[in-house]
Amino acid sequence: SQEFDEKGIKIVEELEGNFILFLITKTEFYIVTDKVNSKKAFYAQLDDGWYISNNINLIPKHRCTVSKEGLACFLANGVMFNTLTLYKEIVSARGGSIYTFHNQQVSVRAYWEYVFDYTTESFTADSVLKLEKELEKLLIESIKEMAPTVSHAAVSLSAGYDIRGILGIIKKYTNLSDLACFSYASSGNTKEHSDSFLAKKIAEACSHTHEIMPFYNGDLVGHILGNAKQGKVLTNFCDELETWNLLAKRNTYTDLIVGEECFGYFNVPLESKEKLFSLMAINGAGSLRWLEDFIDPALYYQFNAD
Repeated sequence: SQEFDEKGIKIVEELEGNFILFLITKTEFYIVTDKVNSKKAFYAQLDDGWYISNNINLIPKHRCTVSKEGLACFLANGVMFNTLTLYKEIVSARGGSIYTFHNQQVSVRAYWEYVFDYTTESFTADSVLKLEKELEKLLIESIKEMAPTVSHAAVSLSAGYDIRGILGIIKKYTNLSDLACFSYASSGNTKEHSDSFLAKKIAEACSHTHEIMPFYNGDLVGHILGNAKQGKVLTNFCDELETWNLLAKRNTYTDLIVGEECFGYFNVPLESKEKLFSLMAINGAGSLRWLEDFIDPALYYQFNAD
């Protein structure tokens, strides 16, 4: 476009929302990720050149070697952090960044990042209240902006803070009345006062239909293999995999609205970085000690030697 020709790659710094861009010019190839890295990009430099994709399965993994750092990270945490993947050669792009590929070289520039530059003493009762009001406003505005683009939507409803708050905002501030709600239960049956039982009550209070769906069919091995295949050794273990597969098979909804477990906090003294990471479920190699009797001794030694 003319604007891109005038401003160059810096134009992407003005973008908002969820996206990943692959851009080609006469001399460069670019990967541009959004601020929260909601959509993944992967790249690898092999003997015959660069492989770049938003699907790690399209990169020739059979030509790559297993990364002990990536394997340890996934075993300890259930997810991959930062740029790690299961393979040494395959790199996961960071969020809020512009990757430039030129003459067999890659350079990375962050166009957005967040930092914590305050102290506990800088907060007062008034400033905390102001921040709470700002968060409330941003949540309402984002959902109001999303609502007109949604049709045939379903809400993955629990009794948790996030999705319950989202549903309340939808009811009060939007015209999205034709919503279906669903929750999970191990066999599709709910018990009184369980999470799905309470979710059903919430849906009824908001005048929405509600369905309780089974998330586990009893095949443990199949459930584990399904997670490995569909999660691509990148994402956390999904208890509700069967539910999502059933929803995909039905192909009924164009949009699914979910919570992301963003609300809540730990109010504890900061004793050490290790303690803080532990509270946030970010684990080091020490959490793999229980595997000593189950994996190759040489591999176990490598996990703990570094």
